[in-house]
Amino acid sequence: MIKIYYWPFLGRAGPAVRMLREAGVEYEQITEMADMASKCAAFGAETGTIAPPVLEDGDTVISQSTAVTMYVGKKYGFPAPDDCKALQLMDDIVDLFQNGLGKNRDDAKTLKVYLDGDGEKPARFAVFAGALERNVAGPYFFGEKPSYVDFFFASACGVACLDKFESKTGVDVLAPYPKLQAIASKIRGLDSMKDSGMIDLPDAYGMKEEVMEEYAKIK
Repeated sequence: MIKIYYWPFLGRAGPAVRMLREAGVEYEQITEMADMASKCAAFGAETGTIAPPVLEDGDTVISQSTAVTMYVGKKYGFPAPDDCKALQLMDDIVDLFQNGLGKNRDDAKTLKVYLDGDGEKPARFAVFAGALERNVAGPYFFGEKPSYVDFFFASACGVACLDKFESKTGVDVLAPYPKLQAIASKIRGLDSMKDSGMIDLPDAYGMKEEVMEEYAKIK
């Protein structure tokens, strides 16, 4: 049985978990810290994998969310026709959310500049999201069928807490990008996840309430 070592929520393991559930593949998510530590160099283990998520499938053991996502997608029915292009898109998604929104989310004014711009040049979020939007062949990134990139994007939206941000600020950051918005909605709405009981990210790890409240006042 395939094993995924990660904390007891979706987080960066989300793309793999969503694909496995959609494909009907039996898997085990191992969430105990001691078990994760035995697989991760970051926690002291002398292994070749640094940090969660770690995937174990027989003799195959890999980490990094993009690599885990690609492995599951290629093996269980969600391949991309061009893995090099797919890797570029996943890196772009990381830049949009983790390296962009994630690094600008602790201060309302900084967040506003990242999302809305400073009045002199386009917002960095708009530049990155616009580029991703132009890469969507429709309805998914590579055409009629979802690939592992679509699952990666939809999961990144969850980790970025976009639904909560909209509920607190009234701003849907994906509204100007209907193709991206549709991908997130379709993947996150799959029936295969409805009885999972899993959340994307605990509130303690998400964007702070006070930052969202302050952003809503200055937007």
